[in-house]
Amino acid sequence: MTAFVLTDPQGQIKDRDMLDLYDGYLELALDVKFFKEFDVITNPSLITKDDIFGGHVSICRQIWKNNKVKEPELDCYPKELKNFLGRHITKTTLKGFTQILEENENHGATFFVKPLKNKLFTGYTCMLPQDLHKLSCSKNTEVYVSTYVKFEAEFRAYIFNGKIIDVFRYWGDNWAVKVDKECVEAMVAVLKDMPCFYSLDFGIDDKGRTLLVEVNDGYALGNYGLSPKQYAEMTLARCKEINV
Repeated sequence: MTAFVLTDPQGQIKDRDMLDLYDGYLELALDVKFFKEFDVITNPSLITKDDIFGGHVSICRQIWKNNKVKEPELDCYPKELKNFLGRHITKTTLKGFTQILEENENHGATFFVKPLKNKLFTGYTCMLPQDLHKLSCSKNTEVYVSTYVKFEAEFRAYIFNGKIIDVFRYWGDNWAVKVDKECVEAMVAVLKDMPCFYSLDFGIDDKGRTLLVEVNDGYALGNYGLSPKQYAEMTLARCKEINV
């Protein structure tokens, strides 16, 4: 088994996440090799299903495709956490969302849109139909549309084998917000059939509520404060789980 770490086209480690994985894999005494993004297209047999790899979602998708491994699916808004959303979320298409925005033009409501397919585009707020013009996706692309919640700060809880390993703030400059620890623990407790490694992102809104932002799979998570060894160990475990 080889652990592959992504580099940029010049061969430098791609970013801080990849550097943490590299350091962590070395601590775990793994055989580490580097690869560039275009390598997974020009040399599809370079990384096998028995290897461990670090990268971004699109790169993971290509490697799975090369090895005929089914892409894992994880609902970012699990049904068990419906009561922790604090907002209305619906599934529609970009065509359907355009109609919602057209009907909203004279009402001034703000919505948040993100793709059902993980990381197809970065979610953002919209008020008017022209706010969708930046997207090059098909009108049939499925999306989540939610009513707007104003978060003061957002946090990531790293969950491994059903336990909260650590929590770090990744957005917001309001240092005085108070996290409802029992609320976060309750979210984790009700989740069933989850990956061995995932994140539960939550935020504190302007009413002081601790609400779910989204759930993310652990195979390509950004690291906001775990030690390199922790980060590598948990990423390694999730890669093995997917490839079984």
